[in-house]
Amino acid sequence: MVVMQCFALDVCRGFSYYAVIAAAIVTAGCGVPGRLEPGDLPALEMAVVEGWVRQATPTLPLRYELRWTYSTDKGNSRGRAAVHFAPPDSVRFDFRAPFGRSGAAVVMGDSIAWAEPEENVEALVRSSPLFWGLLGVPRPPSPMASVAGQERGGVKVWRYARVTDTLTYRTDEGELGPRLQVELRRGNELVGRVMTLFTRGSPYPFEGTVWFPAGPAVFQLTVQGIDTLAAIDATIWKHP
Repeated sequence: MVVMQCFALDVCRGFSYYAVIAAAIVTAGCGVPGRLEPGDLPALEMAVVEGWVRQATPTLPLRYELRWTYSTDKGNSRGRAAVHFAPPDSVRFDFRAPFGRSGAAVVMGDSIAWAEPEENVEALVRSSPLFWGLLGVPRPPSPMASVAGQERGGVKVWRYARVTDTLTYRTDEGELGPRLQVELRRGNELVGRVMTLFTRGSPYPFEGTVWFPAGPAVFQLTVQGIDTLAAIDATIWKHP
């Protein structure tokens, strides 16, 4: 494995006001927020959305060094993690937690290949579009999904609907820079909401936050550095 390039990131921005707001929601026990994009969206050709997704998906193998924080109304936990990304849709996620705990998972597309231990990892990655959203990567629509969306004033909004699941994406320019928002609903129930922030002038995120209202709980990833790789060792995809 050869490292071609490394990006050092400003870790101070990890303490953004988005994370503060999310933590405040957990502490206050507030109700479920309104929809990310209320109202109907016009039908959109699948090829247009697929083009938007390709533009936002890294084309090189990457390794992310991360810090993470998990917050509930019962307290906080934090640690470190590493993510190996192989384009276009394979990720290995390794984490370390307090008291010597650790775990890993492999996500391929919209499926979890394996998670170890399941009880510590699967809760995060089981809703794979939210996990991908944390990394700043939108997912393409499934062939059976209905697709709607629009681009207006530099803001892209698109939505997939299939059976009971509705997945909505929004990309725009926020106060701290470009951002990706993701919302997953099953029926009228909000499964989770993601806010991922990008460094201006860079395709890479520096922070991702997901809120799960069923806890409630907030999980935040702060990117410490990103390596672009010549290749990824194929053995990392195998179950230990």
